[in-house]
Amino acid sequence: MKNEQLLLAISDMMDQKLQPIHELLGGMESRMNTMEARMDKLESQVSALRAGQLDMSKDIKKLNNRIEKANQLALVAWGRGVENRKWLQGERKTMYIKRLCLSPTTT
Repeated sequence: MKNEQLLLAISDMMDQKLQPIHELLGGMESRMNTMEARMDKLESQVSALRAGQLDMSKDIKKLNNRIEKANQLALVAWGRGVENRKWLQGERKTMYIKRLCLSPTTT
């Protein structure tokens, strides 16, 4: 019985000595659980950002295509305007020359 009492006393003493370590480990476990929850939330947010980024990338490509089409239309319209201006100027010269040729001259 003496041995049993001695073992019980040693066990109690070790429990007392290890109690601060047990408390520290409990605190660390709690912090780890908190960190895991935050990491899960962060991963979710990053996934949402990736999805949003992909949507924005698609929208930007659409906008770039629209801008390119608008630029092409503007160039075509500008080119036609220049062609029309040249044609009109050529017509005016032709009409002016015809008037000069057809008008009665007084000498």
